[in-house]
Amino acid sequence: MDNRICNRGRQGIIFVIEFEYIESQLGIFFVKFYYLGAMISNPKMITLGRESRGLTQKELANLLNITQGSMSKLEQGVLHANEDMLSLLGRELKYPPSFFTQKGDILPENFLYRKKVSLSGTMLKRQSSYMAICRLMVQRMISTSFVPLRRFPVIQVTEEVSPRDIANAVREQLDIPKGPILNLIEVVEKSGIIVIGIDLDTDKVAGKGIITEGIPIIYYNINLPADRQRFTIAHEFGHIVMHLNVFPDGDTQVEMEANKFASEFLMPAAQIRQDLSVPLNLSSLGALKKKWKVSMSSLIIRAKDLGIMSDREFTFFMSRFSQWGYKMREPAQFDFLPEETSLYEEMIERFAKYKGVEIIDVPKLFYLDQKEFFEKYGGNYRMKYMIN
Repeated sequence: MDNRICNRGRQGIIFVIEFEYIESQLGIFFVKFYYLGAMISNPKMITLGRESRGLTQKELANLLNITQGSMSKLEQGVLHANEDMLSLLGRELKYPPSFFTQKGDILPENFLYRKKVSLSGTMLKRQSSYMAICRLMVQRMISTSFVPLRRFPVIQVTEEVSPRDIANAVREQLDIPKGPILNLIEVVEKSGIIVIGIDLDTDKVAGKGIITEGIPIIYYNINLPADRQRFTIAHEFGHIVMHLNVFPDGDTQVEMEANKFASEFLMPAAQIRQDLSVPLNLSSLGALKKKWKVSMSSLIIRAKDLGIMSDREFTFFMSRFSQWGYKMREPAQFDFLPEETSLYEEMIERFAKYKGVEIIDVPKLFYLDQKEFFEKYGGNYRMKYMIN
C-alpha cells in the first residue's frame, strides 16, 4: 500500500502526508508532513495572456468580475491567483490554468519591430506577446536541440564602414555565391540563427529579431507575401549583425541601416546593376522580381539608390504603384513561393522525442491549445496538423 498521500489545499497549496512505521517495542507510528509549495501564479504570464488576447486590464477585470485595482495587483505580483482565479483566467483567456503558473518573462524590447506607423499600442503588444510565447517555447527546446554555431560576423557601422560594406562582408563570410540568394532562410539558419514564421493576425507587423539564451531568433509574419518575408528576414539579420551589442529603441537611423544592409545583401550593387539597366516596366520588373526574389518596389528603390533611375522616373513608378494598389499587394502572376524553415521544426521534433510524445501532443508541453499552436506557431507542421 502506498504510504504517501498528496493533497492540494483550497488556495492551490500542495502538501504531502507521509506515514512511516518504526518498528520498536512500543510500535510507535510517526506521521510526517512535507510542504511542497503552492501553485503560485506568475504575474508576467498573466500579463502575457491578457495582452495576447488584445485586452486591457479594465476589460479583463470586468470579465473576471474583479476591480481593475485587483487586476493590476495580480499582474504586479502583489496578489497571487488561487485555483479559482486561475480557472477563471483560463476560461476568459482561452489558456489552461497551468499557462499562468509557468516560469517565464515578457519579451525584452531590445530589438526593433519592422512595422507600420499606423499600428496601435494595443495591437503591438498583442503581436509582441505572440513572439514572447514562442520565445518561451524555444527556451525550453534549446537544451534538447542542436543549433549551428554562429558563423556571421558582428560588425558595427562606422564612418569608414557602411551597412553595404557589412552586407558584402557577411556574404563573403558565409560563402554565398554571386547573384540572387536562392534560399535566404537556409543561409540564415546555417549561420546560427533560428528563423520562425508566426501568424501575427495582421499585416502591419513584419517581424522582429531578438536574442534568447545567447541565440538569435528572427520572427517573420507568415501573412505577408514571400517578397516581404525575405526582406524582413534580411532586415532583421542586419540588425543582429550590426546592432547585436546595441539595443536601439525607435531609432530611425538604425532602421535605415538595416534596410541598406538588406538591400545590398539581397541585391548586391555590383551584381544587379546590369539587370536594372534595361528599360524597366511592369513586365521586366516582374521578371527581375522572380529572379532576385524581392518585390518590384524594392527593385525600383534599388535602381534609384544606384543612380540608374532618375527622381522623376522613381516618382512616376511609385505613384502608379500606389494608384494600382501594388504597395499593398503586387500582381499575383509575379509571385514566388515562400521559403520554409527547417531548424525550428527540427527543434520541435527533437523536443517531442525527448519528452516521449507525438508531434500532435507537443502543444500540451507548452500549455497551449492544439489548434492555436499549429495555426500560429506550428511552422511547417501547420498544414499537416491543422485542426478545424
